Parts: sequence; structure tokens; C-alpha cells
Amino acid sequence: MDKFETFERLFCEYNLHTNLMSKNDVQKIREKHIPDSLAIELFLEKYGHDVKNIIDVGTGGGFPSVPTAIKYENLNVTALDSIAKKIKFVELVKNELNLENLFPVCSRIEDFEKREFYDAAVSRAVAPLSSVLEYCTPFVKQNGYVVAYKAATADEELLQAQKAIGILKLKFVEKIEYCLSEKDGTHCLLVFEKLSPTSKKYPRQNNLVRKNPL
Repeated sequence: MDKFETFERLFCEYNLHTNLMSKNDVQKIREKHIPDSLAIELFLEKYGHDVKNIIDVGTGGGFPSVPTAIKYENLNVTALDSIAKKIKFVELVKNELNLENLFPVCSRIEDFEKREFYDAAVSRAVAPLSSVLEYCTPFVKQNGYVVAYKAATADEELLQAQKAIGILKLKFVEKIEYCLSEKDGTHCLLVFEKLSPTSKKYPRQNNLVRKNPL
């Protein structure tokens, strides 16, 4: 059994007693969630030459952090989430699969202090793009990247995020499209480069990132 199969088994077993994902979604781990997570390859092939440290902001049950850490042993992957039961599961996976390059952290995004450190920040299925950019950008070093996993609403969200892109001093680099299956439609990675350091007032406290997006 390879590490991806073991990860799937552990996820299914853990989800029986601790809700990480809906039962219908659990059935799609192999065909959807793991392959979608591994689309990070499309970013790394083009921009990942100097990428060593990645943070997955809002990792949930370990997507995309765990598949990324399994496939790319040379990358240090921080899995950040505020929900303890989810980080506890990622810690279990780290230990069971001996993933020395995976670093689970339980913290609210607004309280996480490792700013301006990571070469890239990724986020999948967390929030609309404006909020994702505010959550991720403070933790990325200058000239690093923010990579948002998106699907059908990508173009609309990109238009709505123009103000946030300016405030956070980002540059939109590329929309990288890919398809997991014909029935699933087109997915994409929205890639942004960070042009200068981020003001310490971001991300904002008191859930303003979601309540009042930039």
C-alpha cells in the first residue's frame, strides 16, 4: 500500500468518528481531492525552482498539504488550521506516514506569527478570493507566491478581488487551468506574486476578513 492509499484509509477511518468531511465527499478522495491537491505540480513546474517552504492556509483534513508533502519530500509543508480535531488528524497522518517534511499547526490565521517567511502560500476551498489573499499574503516573503485553488467562479472572484490585490501589493501572474474529469469541469490555480512586505494590520482580526472583504 502506497502512502496515498494509506492516507485515504486513515482519512476514512478517522471520519467515522470525527467529522472531517461529508460522507459523500469522502467517497471522492481518490478521484477528486488528492488529484486536485496535486495540481500544485502545475505551479511548481513553472515557479517552484526556489520554493522550499510552503504554507497551506486552512488545510482542513490535509488538502492540499498532505498530498503535497507525500509527493514532494524536498518541500517543507506547514499545514495551518484553527480546528484542533483537523490538525490532530494531520498529526496522525504525519506520524503514520513518517512525513518529516509536514508541520501541522493549530492556530487562527490572524494569530499565526510566522510572517514574511514562506516561499509560497496555498489555499483550497477556504473562502472567496479576496479573503484568501488577505489570509495568505502576510506569511509569504517578498517575491514569493500566493496560489489559490479555484473552479467555476474563478474569473468572477478575480474581478471582485482587484481592490484586495492592490491593497496587499500583489501582482496577478497567471491562471493555470486543469481538468480532473469531464463531469467535474475546469479547475484552476490563480497565481499571485507578492511585490513588497505586508502591513501588520493584515490579516484583520474579529473575522473582518470574511465579514468585510477588502
